[in-house]
Amino acid sequence: APVRDENTDIGTTVPGDASITITWSAPDDNGGSPITEYQLYMAYPGANYEKQTLSSLIPSVDELSYGSIAQTMRHTVSGLMEGEMYRFYVMAVNAKGKSGRSPVMSTLASSVPGR
Repeated sequence: APVRDENTDIGTTVPGDASITITWSAPDDNGGSPITEYQLYMAYPGANYEKQTLSSLIPSVDELSYGSIAQTMRHTVSGLMEGEMYRFYVMAVNAKGKSGRSPVMSTLASSVPGR
């Protein structure tokens, strides 16, 4: 399931310059076929989900996790309105087809006070 990354930011006082960064991990089970692509979908407030354009088919960022390397994906969506709620889900794709949707993550375009 996608999660909100600490790099999410509301930008300056100019409306529409917020960004949300989300991360997700590779699924525990790929059905016996390597993941070839991730598809990220986002819904603007009051709108239907739209497929996002990722920087690559597998936008990975390798991170040290509990003593081993874990594959973590990251994507940032910019030009968002501060104080608005956005929704995301991810699907993995391989030779066998698309996975089911991840649980939906809803997040407010805001930043942590003091950051």
